[in-house]
Amino acid sequence: MPILFTILSMPIVCSMKPLYILVFVGLSYFAKAQSSSFTITMNGIEELKLGMKKEELEKLINQNISLSHSDRKGVAPLLDTVHVNYKGLETDIVFAKQYTGENSYDLIIQEIECNSDMLRTKKGICIGDDKLKVISTYEGFTLWLVPGYLDDSYTTKSKNRSSIWLHGDTTDSAIIFRLENNKVVSMSVCYYEKGG
Repeated sequence: MPILFTILSMPIVCSMKPLYILVFVGLSYFAKAQSSSFTITMNGIEELKLGMKKEELEKLINQNISLSHSDRKGVAPLLDTVHVNYKGLETDIVFAKQYTGENSYDLIIQEIECNSDMLRTKKGICIGDDKLKVISTYEGFTLWLVPGYLDDSYTTKSKNRSSIWLHGDTTDSAIIFRLENNKVVSMSVCYYEKGG
């Protein structure tokens, strides 16, 4: 009987080998995809840097960028936003005009925002972390706890949205953790005006 069982099970074992290989390759690919992450710092996200000119960004992502406001003739707003895929990371880039002369300017990156779970800080904060973890992780840094508002007039505070601004000691930039129900839902890095 054991010989008969061995003979009958041989085709099954032989046909399982390709399946095991496929499962192993699939799990390896999934693990690699899950392990790819991008680091947000006071300077930007990886090669996406604050202050980078529009032309430099176009070269980096190998794509022309069309800005809905800044590309129009006449007086355009100072800020313009575009959605960019950087190596699989979906981001929103805010451009600002940096004047180089009376009638000339460069468009530079003012802010980079992302809500991907591939994004993390050097200290490991990522999408989904809670408010207290952000505060305790950056306890020795300058933090602003900012309420969210329901309207553009900033009169009605939101009950479930807020943000934490993490300021750099030597930079004019900050990392903003946007929160909903006390959980990080997106992060951005931006220039800001220092008071004083």
